[in-house]
Amino acid sequence: MSRRINDLMLAELENQFRDIKETGCVVANYEGMAADDARRARNSIRMAGGRMTVVKNALFSLALQRLGAQEVASLLKGTIAIIQAQNAPAAARAFKDASEICPALRLRGGYVEGKVVDAARVEKLAQIPSRETLLAQLAGMLKAPLRRLAYGLLSRPRAFVRGLNILRERMEEENSSKQEV
Repeated sequence: MSRRINDLMLAELENQFRDIKETGCVVANYEGMAADDARRARNSIRMAGGRMTVVKNALFSLALQRLGAQEVASLLKGTIAIIQAQNAPAAARAFKDASEICPALRLRGGYVEGKVVDAARVEKLAQIPSRETLLAQLAGMLKAPLRRLAYGLLSRPRAFVRGLNILRERMEEENSSKQEV
């Protein structure tokens, strides 16, 4: 390719991955994947809020060096796809969903908080629930003690009112039986 085209591609890669140190990424083997499988994998990743980019290793390695994330270059062997999302666990979940649809997409590793991690660590990241799920769980945990307290405080007056009703019914029964006699 001409130098001009390579420079344009390098600039595009730098722009696309400018926040890789903050968001992290997942690196996957893309080799041997049919075009239809690749389309389905991209769609799955897109639906999960991520983006999959097939990169040219030499150019991507140079872009990573310019971005200060050259550690990722150790994962670049063969035909590679980079999966990015708003954070590393989201990218790992997006990869997991796509790999279930396309088994040809194989995990190589990831880049999390400035460090290269192996495939096992990325799989563990995929098990972390999303931020929204964690917030919902936290809200439920905070709400449960308050709900128990409210039911506990309301149960005493309810029991007292129930006792008064039973007493009133008994007195009415006694009064009605006295009037009959």
